Amino acid sequence: MFNIGDRIVYPRQGVGVINLIEEKEFNGKLQKYYNIQILHNSLKLMLPASSAETCHLRH
Repeated sequence: MFNIGDRIVYPRQGVGVINLIEEKEFNGKLQKYYNIQILHNSLKLMLPASSAETCHLRH
């Protein structure tokens, strides 16, 4: 759904950029995560790709 370098809006945090997409194991399952840098502060967050729609992440 999203690619590295995409600018996104994370409704609770603001505008950010997807810096990395990686797979990590959590609870014995491999999941894809978006590493996001929020632009107006130094916040970095990791969001499971499966949660992007429920968090209302958008371009």
